[in-house]
Amino acid sequence: MRKRSLLYKYLLSYLLIGFIPVILLGCVLYMNSVSQFQKEITSFHMNKLEQAQLDLDTGIANLQKVALQISMDSKLSPYFVSEGYRAIETTAEIKKFRNGNPLIREIFLYYRGTDLLHTSSGSYSTDSFKEYMFNDFGWDKMYFLNQLNAATTQSIESAVSEDGHGAFSGSNTIAMFVPIPLYSSNPLGVVAIALEASTLTDTVQQVVGNSNSDTFILDEAGKFLSVDNKSISISLAQLTELMQEHQTPGMYDFTYDGELYMYLVARSEKTHWSLISIVPKNDIFHSVNQLRTFMIVILAAVALAAVLGAIYMSRRNYAPIRKLLFNISAIARPGEPSEQPKGEWEVIQHTVDHTMETNRQLATKLHEQGPLIEELWYSRLLDGTPLEAPELVQIKQLAGWKGHKYVVAYVHFQSRSEMEPATREALATAYETITFAGGQGKGVELHQEDAVAFIVSLENVMEGKRMLAQKLSERNELAAMRYPVQPIVGIGGIYDDLADIHRSLMEAKGVIQYFPHQDSARAIFFDEFFSTSQDQFWYPLEEQVRLSQCLLHGDAALAEETIRQLFARIAVMDQSLDMVRCIYYDMINMVIKTVNQLQARDLQADIRKLLQFQTVEQLENRLLTLSGKLCEHALQAKSMKNENLIAQIVSYIDGHFADASLSLEAVAEHFGMTTSYLSKMFKQETNLTFTEYLKQLRLKAFKKGLVETDRSIKDLVVEIGYWDVPSFSRMFKQAEGMTPGDYRKQHAAD
Repeated sequence: MRKRSLLYKYLLSYLLIGFIPVILLGCVLYMNSVSQFQKEITSFHMNKLEQAQLDLDTGIANLQKVALQISMDSKLSPYFVSEGYRAIETTAEIKKFRNGNPLIREIFLYYRGTDLLHTSSGSYSTDSFKEYMFNDFGWDKMYFLNQLNAATTQSIESAVSEDGHGAFSGSNTIAMFVPIPLYSSNPLGVVAIALEASTLTDTVQQVVGNSNSDTFILDEAGKFLSVDNKSISISLAQLTELMQEHQTPGMYDFTYDGELYMYLVARSEKTHWSLISIVPKNDIFHSVNQLRTFMIVILAAVALAAVLGAIYMSRRNYAPIRKLLFNISAIARPGEPSEQPKGEWEVIQHTVDHTMETNRQLATKLHEQGPLIEELWYSRLLDGTPLEAPELVQIKQLAGWKGHKYVVAYVHFQSRSEMEPATREALATAYETITFAGGQGKGVELHQEDAVAFIVSLENVMEGKRMLAQKLSERNELAAMRYPVQPIVGIGGIYDDLADIHRSLMEAKGVIQYFPHQDSARAIFFDEFFSTSQDQFWYPLEEQVRLSQCLLHGDAALAEETIRQLFARIAVMDQSLDMVRCIYYDMINMVIKTVNQLQARDLQADIRKLLQFQTVEQLENRLLTLSGKLCEHALQAKSMKNENLIAQIVSYIDGHFADASLSLEAVAEHFGMTTSYLSKMFKQETNLTFTEYLKQLRLKAFKKGLVETDRSIKDLVVEIGYWDVPSFSRMFKQAEGMTPGDYRKQHAAD
């Protein structure tokens, strides 16, 4: 057991500096806590009052929304409600709006020029309303009707009082008058929403939460809208004096009838209402007196607590260090010196350094796999596999693309014999990127086609196309001089969306398919070639070339789109019937060639059915059906080819994983491909990198040797292809959570 020098240092430090600072701090806290706590209580109650004001604002906003909905309701339009037989529907519709908001007592809908007042209980003439209806609202009915006819802007009023102060004297009803249609200079009518004033003060009381408080709500003009003055029963004169003295929102104290009270006021920025709450001061600051007593008790116990606290804190602060040292001592690292640093801090520093080194290695691994993920993204773009929007944004950032137009340049390397791996590696490096004035491009190796596809971003289309062709021509001349290859270039159409770049690849390959013996010094653009070759006589060669490439690459969606475009163009062209028939049979001939090229022998019946078409619609439908089957066959063939290749590679790795010289480069050379293509394909097919798969194999063999044999750890490590035993031991512990020795003991016990 290590000497606990840090524990004793902690204890001595707390005993020397803990007692006096704690006593001084206690006195300072006692002196300041009361005033600070009082400020917090003040802030707390003001926050509750402001929250109540916000709730009122929300309630008023909801009422405005109800008025807007009523004005937009076709069942409550002036034309609808004017029909006498629709009175029941009108009443039911208004009742629906009234029941939808708990604040609303009644809704009145009045259209000017009529004598009817529509409510949730029925439609009444204005005379009936004045004589018999709603006598408990507390309103002067003539004034109410005048407001319905005169209101041009939204207003909220309480029942008119004789003293002009509003609702101070008792319970009343508040009315919101909203002219409709809203924002009209000549309203057709008014929606009047009646509220019980007490519902507003009840809303405030629920938020404030003090049953001994009184609440007053005033409008922008200073008139009382709603009053709850039951607890304190403050006089109007005293309240008016307070309102004149304290107009700024905040909390103020005053004396009334020999008692101390707090006057709280908040003001709405939306409605300009004032919300006043009067609370007995003792109810608010009762906790302050309790705090004083509590602080005295605390200070009395500080002297003893300081000594006990020093012991407790020393042990508590040392506990993590003790636990950390225990865990560190439990770590066994085969191959490392058994002598460890003796000091506690030295041991921790040693472990931290080791952890940082491990993290650095992990960061390096992530950095190394970054380009591989980027390559997989490029391949998915060319395959037409959809990428998420964040992935597309990240691709553009990683590639440094500035342009907003995208095109594919397809470079095919013709060779009299199979290319050597070194030549492939050199060409992949030479065609890795392309940069020119107005554009940037990223090369993607297509190993099985002996080609490279550049995904190019253009800032200026015309100048960018010219510079792209020039740069590719220069690079092709160098490649032809240095290596036994003859590069030929086809450039597809230009697209605005990066997700459509696979279409450009199809077109670029189609140019080479149609014109395979072009001069390597000249690049052929898909759009320019077909536009110039069909000036004198139209023939759907462009669509046929695109369709052929879609079928060969299994792009069913693009193939269907191309077929429909092709038939649509033929349908509107001005050609003789014989010429149209020739085009159709040429199209069928192209499909038959594609079937033979894909060796899709199971589609012969579909070919015969295609040749027996009777109408154009029948030909189009059968061609769509056959194209879908062809695309599916192409994808299956491609997948099978990749699966067979990856199976051979995996089998080779499984048979040579114990060879210390086995590496990505060695496997790539064995199978005649570049390391970058092998790395990308291996990750794409197995969802593991080459290094991760090799590590899994070796760990599996190593664990089997640990459990089934009694050979030394060093011999087992060397046997699976590692020479650095300490490094492998650290890797094993990171993967399994225990050392090789512990793993052997645990599984031997099992």
